[in-house]
Amino acid sequence: MAKAKISVRAIEGLQKASAPVFLWDCEKPGFGVKVTPAGKKVFILQYRLGGRGSKTVRYTIGPYGVWTVAAAEKEAGRLLLLVGQGIDPGTEKQNSRRLAIGTDFDKIADLYLEEQVRPYTPRSYDFVESILRVHVRPVLKGKALPHILEDDIRDLIAKLPLTKTALRRNVFAVLRPFFKWAKGEKRIIKINPMADMDAPPSAASRDRVLDDAEMRIVWRAANALPYPFGPWILLLLTLGQRRTEVATLEWKELNRNEGEWIIPGSKTKNGQTHVVPLSSLAVTELDVLAGGDAWPKRGLVFTTTGRTAISGFSKAKRIIDEKIAEIIAADATLEGDETHSFDPWRFHDLRRSMATGMQRLRIPTEVIEACENRLAGGSKQGAAKVYQRYAYADEKQAALQKWGDHLTLVTANKSSNVVPLAIKAK
Repeated sequence: MAKAKISVRAIEGLQKASAPVFLWDCEKPGFGVKVTPAGKKVFILQYRLGGRGSKTVRYTIGPYGVWTVAAAEKEAGRLLLLVGQGIDPGTEKQNSRRLAIGTDFDKIADLYLEEQVRPYTPRSYDFVESILRVHVRPVLKGKALPHILEDDIRDLIAKLPLTKTALRRNVFAVLRPFFKWAKGEKRIIKINPMADMDAPPSAASRDRVLDDAEMRIVWRAANALPYPFGPWILLLLTLGQRRTEVATLEWKELNRNEGEWIIPGSKTKNGQTHVVPLSSLAVTELDVLAGGDAWPKRGLVFTTTGRTAISGFSKAKRIIDEKIAEIIAADATLEGDETHSFDPWRFHDLRRSMATGMQRLRIPTEVIEACENRLAGGSKQGAAKVYQRYAYADEKQAALQKWGDHLTLVTANKSSNVVPLAIKAK
């Protein structure tokens, strides 16, 4: 029986033969390397349960090359501790495999969606399902839940682009309650791998505001786009409401005679019903969509199917950015000027641009916040909470009309008396 200190040099020196060749470690009893007749080298552990009279068992740790000497020796030490406690490593391996099959991440994620998310937080189901499907399952698929460690989660998040700060936080926000549920309610795992993890840092506060010249270009580009995204972008800038609120706008929420749009609390971020006065510019845009001043009583304002609201905002953003680039290039050619750049922007920046534009028009901050439904309605109690639902109604109407008039002037033509801020040149 050949014995030596198992090392890379010792293993590399082993040659295959017609029968298995063994090399046993001279320091750790039972730990060895076997060379098969085909030349494959594997780490093994030989042990007995129950003393000298019991049967000798040979356990395969794993192939040399996949396992390093240090890792195999460490695993042999762990297995010998089990043997010392009367536990058969072979039985433990079978149980581990059975555990992996019964607690596969994919299967538990499906269970979580159906038992926890759909019944208790149905509005977040699509969001959670999407995060798991796109960003988590491809990485953790096939892993047993008890075998997923904190390092696995950290690696998963670290592989997301550094520029996608919000995405990193969203993945963390989806996985943390998932593992808490798996440990607490389902008792699938004994240790929550995310218990001591801090959320990824939040995105820096954005302050991108489009000036008058940039808003005129966005307006021209949106006018050049077909329904539904062209008119949708125009109303985003005209009304200053959130992207999804405008995208899911229904004709029944609009009242042309009263000149208002009532957004139900089920659609707003703060859960409060929000009344948006319609400026003359907004009414004109909606008249175009309705084909006249008789607006439909039902149905979605922006839809491609007739049944569901528009989506695919990333594609719409790419299209309008291409149109903006065309407009800037055409203007430069026409005027014999150099081509200008247009700083990166998002649809949400249109909302911020309206708020900033209103400030420049000397509209009070509290009125601007009321126009954008950013007032803290939760502080009102009792009757006040009910009867002050239309707070700042007159002020909001005046403010949005003033903003609409400003947009009309800014976007009318380049010969208007508005002096725009210069767009940065390349």
